[in-house]
Amino acid sequence: MKTTSKIILGIALALTLLILSLPTLIKQYITDHSKELIGRKVDLDDLNFNLLTFSVRMTNIKVYERNEKAIFASIKELYLDFSPWRLRDDVYAVSEISFDGLFMNIIMANNGFNFDDLLESKKDKNTQTTKPIQYVIQNISFKNSSLAFFDEQANKHVKFDNLKLRLPELAWDNKQSDVGIDFNLGEKGKLYLNGMVNHTQKSYSINIKVDDFDLSSIKDYATDHVNIGELQGTLWFDYTLQGSLSEIEDMVLSGTGKIKDFGFTDINNQTLATVKEINADLLYFKPTRSAYYFKTVKLTQPHVAFAYDKTSNNWSKLLVDKPNQPTNPNLTYIIRSLIIENGTAAITDNSLEETFTYEMKDANATANNIASANEKLLIDFVASMKMPELVWDESKQKMTQIAFKSTSEKLTLSGTVDQQKKQYTVNAQVNNLDIQLFKNQLSKYANFDNAQGKLALNYTIEGQFENNTNLTISGTSQINNLVVTDKNQNTLTSINTIDANLAYYKPNQDVIFFSSIELSQPHVNYIVSKKGTNWDGFFTPTSSHNVEPQSEPEKSNFSYHIETILINNGSIAFKNDTLNRAFQYKINNINASINQISSQDRTSFALFTATLNNEGSIEGNTSFNLKQTKRLSIDAKIKNLQLSTFSPYSEYNFGRPIVNGLLTYDFSLDMDVNRMDNKNHLVIAKPVFGEKTKDATAANVPIKIAFNLLKDKNDVVTIDLPLKGNPSDPKFKLSEEIKRAFKDYLTKAATQSVKKVGTTVTETVTSFAKIIETLELKYGESKIPFKQEELLSRMVSKLNESETYKLTFIHVTNATKEKEALALQEVKIRYLVDRTGAKQTNTKLFKVQLSLLSDNKPALIAYINQNSKASSNATINEKCMDIVGEASLNSLFNQLVKERKEDLQTYLSSALKLSAKDYDIKMDDFTSEENLRAPRFDVSKVSLGNRTGATFE
Repeated sequence: MKTTSKIILGIALALTLLILSLPTLIKQYITDHSKELIGRKVDLDDLNFNLLTFSVRMTNIKVYERNEKAIFASIKELYLDFSPWRLRDDVYAVSEISFDGLFMNIIMANNGFNFDDLLESKKDKNTQTTKPIQYVIQNISFKNSSLAFFDEQANKHVKFDNLKLRLPELAWDNKQSDVGIDFNLGEKGKLYLNGMVNHTQKSYSINIKVDDFDLSSIKDYATDHVNIGELQGTLWFDYTLQGSLSEIEDMVLSGTGKIKDFGFTDINNQTLATVKEINADLLYFKPTRSAYYFKTVKLTQPHVAFAYDKTSNNWSKLLVDKPNQPTNPNLTYIIRSLIIENGTAAITDNSLEETFTYEMKDANATANNIASANEKLLIDFVASMKMPELVWDESKQKMTQIAFKSTSEKLTLSGTVDQQKKQYTVNAQVNNLDIQLFKNQLSKYANFDNAQGKLALNYTIEGQFENNTNLTISGTSQINNLVVTDKNQNTLTSINTIDANLAYYKPNQDVIFFSSIELSQPHVNYIVSKKGTNWDGFFTPTSSHNVEPQSEPEKSNFSYHIETILINNGSIAFKNDTLNRAFQYKINNINASINQISSQDRTSFALFTATLNNEGSIEGNTSFNLKQTKRLSIDAKIKNLQLSTFSPYSEYNFGRPIVNGLLTYDFSLDMDVNRMDNKNHLVIAKPVFGEKTKDATAANVPIKIAFNLLKDKNDVVTIDLPLKGNPSDPKFKLSEEIKRAFKDYLTKAATQSVKKVGTTVTETVTSFAKIIETLELKYGESKIPFKQEELLSRMVSKLNESETYKLTFIHVTNATKEKEALALQEVKIRYLVDRTGAKQTNTKLFKVQLSLLSDNKPALIAYINQNSKASSNATINEKCMDIVGEASLNSLFNQLVKERKEDLQTYLSSALKLSAKDYDIKMDDFTSEENLRAPRFDVSKVSLGNRTGATFE
C-alpha cells in the first residue's frame, strides 16, 4: 500500500511538474520551431495555461518579417478559451478568442504583399484527403488594435487605429454568421462594419458606415489620378454591401454618402474648387459590372476658381497624364437627379498686363436622367453676376477695380448632351452685364479703360467632347448705352445700342461670321489738335505696353466675315484746333448699310446718307477691298451745304472768311493700284467772301476776285475739276491733289477773267466795301449802336441808285461771353433792387442808375461774393453766372437774340423804308461758338442791278 501511494504520489508530482512546465515547454517550442511551422520567426514573453478553464493567455507576441529584423505583427495579449469536451465529437471548439493590442504592418511591393508567404499551402503531397475539419470558434474579438499599410511603389502610408472586431461565432456548419468591426480612421474618423453571412442561402449582407473621415489622409492616392496640392473634406457614408458567396458578380453596394467642406488646390496651393456639402444617394453600385446608379447627387454652395494665362489655365493640367492608360468602354451609369445650390465661380485672367477678375454667384442647376444609355441630357442652370465697383485712379489715369458688389443680374444656361454622339448644346443668356468687367479683354484691341455700357447676349454653344475643333458659338448680343471716354472723361464715342447676329464663331479654327451688326444712334467726337487727335493711342492695346516687339510678327490665320453692318441715326462731332481759329462741325442722321466685310480678298459695298451741320445733306455709295486698299470706288453727292461754317478753313488757306454760299458737290472716284480717275463737280450759289485777314498760313490766291468773276447772271459759280493720277506713286495723296488742283483752278480763273470787268464796277465794289462790312454789336445788348445805324443808312442810300438790291444779315456771336455779360447785368439789377427797394426795373430812373453803376464798385463785389456759391477762386463773371443760374441765363440769352432780330427788322422797315423782299436776316444756331468772334451782323451779300457776274461784300 505504501508502495502504491508512493507511485501515485510520484505520478501526481510528475504530472504537476509537467503541467507547470508545459507553458514554458510550449513557449520554447514555438520560439524554436516557428520558422518550421509558419515560415516566420516568432517571439513571446509569456504563456500561461489554466487547467481549470482550459484557457491560454500569451503576452507580447512578435511575428517578424522574413528578414527576421522588422516586425510584421505583434499582439500585446492573446487569450484563447478551449472547450475540450467537444473533442469527443471530433469538433475543435474555442469558446472565446480575443486579441488585445494587435498591430499589423502590411506592405505592398511590386511583387506582392509581405504576407503572401504565410498564405502558401503546406500540404504534403503524400497526404491523403480526409474529411473536412469540424470547428467552432465563438466570441472572436479585437480591441485596441491598429493596422499600418505602406504602398512601397507609390511611397504612401495609411494607418488605422483603435481597430475593434466582434464575431459571435465562426463554425464549419454555420447557417448564419454575424460579424462587427470598428476602428479609427485618422484622428477623428471611425469605420463600422456589421455583417451577416447566410451559409444556407450562400449570401451575405455587410453594413459599412464611416463617420468623420478626413479626406486629406488619402491625398497621396488622389494624386495618382489628379495633380492636386491639397485635399480637404470630411466624409460620412452608410452603405450596405450585399451579394452571393457563389456568384461574385451579384455584388451590390447601396446607401447614402455625404462630404462636408470639400476642396482641393492645384500644385501651387491655389484653390481650384470647394463645396460646402455633397450629398449622394446611391441606389446601387455593381463593382464587377462597372455600373453606377445614383438617385440624387446634390452639391451645396460649390465654388470653382478658374484662372488662365497666356499659355494655359489652372485646370488644364489637373488630370495626370498617363499614356496608354486603359479605359473601361463598358462603364454604365445613371444619375436620376443632379442638383447644384448656391454655387459660385471666380474667373481670373492673368494673360493681360493687369489681372482681370470676375465672380458669379447664386448658381442653381438641375440635371435629370444623366445616364450612359441616354442619347440626350437636359441641363438647366441659373446664376447671378457679381459686378466690380470701379473708381478712377488718377495716378494710373484709368478705371481701377476696388471691390465686388451684389447685383440682381442673371446668367441662365440650359442645354442638352448627346451621350451617344458625344455632342453637347448649351444656351447662355445674360442681361445688363457691365462691359467694364471685360475692359482688360477689350484692351487687347483698344484702350477701353473708360468705357460704360450694358451687355445682353443669347448664345448657343455646340461642340463635341473629344473634338474641340468643332466647337461653334452662335446667337445674338446687344450692348446698350455704350460710352467710351478719354482719360479726361471726355466722350470719344457713344452708341445707343449695338445689335450683333452671330451666325457662327469657331474659336479653334479662328473663324467668325456675323450675319448682321446694327448700330443705333452712334456718335463720334473727333478732335484734331496740333499735338494729334483725341483718338491717338486709342487703338494701341494697353496689354501691349512695355512689351518688346517681335522681330517677325506671327501671321494670323484668323478669318472673319460680316454679311451686313447697319448704322442708324449716327452722328459725328468734329473739331479742328490746328487752324488759326477752332473749327467745329456736326454730321448727324447718319444711316449706312455696309455689306460683305471679309478677311478674304473680296469686294465690300456700302450705301450711306447723312445731314451736314443741320442744313446740307450727303448721300452716296462705295465699294472697297480690305485686302487691297487701293481698289476703291465712290460716288457721292452733297446738297445745300452752307459754306460760312467753313470760314476757319478759308481764312487758313486763302486769308478770307467765306460768309455766305450754298454748295452742291458731285464727287466720283474710281481707283485701282496704278490708276485714279476723280471727278469733282461743284455748284456754289451766291458765294460771298469777307475782307482779307492777317492769317500767315494763307496762300496767295485771289479767291475773292476769282469767285466774283466766275459767277453767272444767277450769282452761281460752277467748277468742274477732273483729276487723274497714279496711287502707287509714293508722293500721291488724294486730298492734297484735290487741294492743289483747286488752288490752281482759282488762280487761273482770276488771272484770265479780271480784265473783263469794267472800271465802274471796280470802283463801286471798292466804294461799298468801305461803306459797310459788319454791324458791330455789344455783348448783352440788343439795340444796334447809333454809329452802325448811320453806316447802314449810308449804304442803303447808295443802293437806291442801283436797279435792284438785296441785303443779307447773318448774326453771329459767342454765346458764353454773351451769357457772362447778361449774368453781370442781371446781378447788378438785383443789387439795385435790394439797395433802392425799386419795384420796377424799366423806368428811366432805374435805367440811369443801372448805367451809372460801376462793375468794380466794392459794394457790388461784396454782394456778389455773399450770394455766390462758387469757389472763392472763381472769377466775377463765373460767380454772377452761378447766382443767376443756367436756366435763367438760357432764357435771357434767347430773349436777347430774339430782340436783336426784331430791332434790326424794325430799323430796316421803319427807318430805312425797306420791304421784306429787300433783306434777309439769319440767326446763328450758336452750336459752334468757338468759331465766332465779337457779336455782330455780317452784311453778307449785295446784288447790284443787272451787272452780270458782280456780287459785292
